[in-house]
Amino acid sequence: MNRINNFISLWFMTVSAALIAFGSFARKYLIQMDGIYLTMLVSFVGGGILMWWVVSISSFSRVAPFAWRSIFIRVVFSLFAQLFFFISLSNGSLLITILLFNTSPLFIPVIRFLFYKQSVSYFNFACIIISFLGIYLILGVGEGNVNTC
Repeated sequence: MNRINNFISLWFMTVSAALIAFGSFARKYLIQMDGIYLTMLVSFVGGGILMWWVVSISSFSRVAPFAWRSIFIRVVFSLFAQLFFFISLSNGSLLITILLFNTSPLFIPVIRFLFYKQSVSYFNFACIIISFLGIYLILGVGEGNVNTC
């Protein structure tokens, strides 16, 4: 059973990375047509609606009435994340900003290890290393690197 879960996790991680790359590629052309502000509005509102829909299907009834403190903290962190995202957009490349912004799920096992003392499995560690190698290939040094200007 654990082997099946690992395969499903790897499959979803691969699909997620492909969709992030496709989304960045599509945003490049959407910006040329509509501009940065409408593109970012569509990106965040569309993503927010999709995440709300997924959460409402899977676990909306599980939120306890007095357990809003953790949700409030998450909202504050999300607000700061969006603020830093837009600051990064105004000072750098769109591809680099979106790529680095979307690497935040890679730090969940590290945070879980630091705060909850849960061990990181070899499979998760290997997936994190492969992901950072992919990021290095996209942002790496050489002839085919990303133009940061």
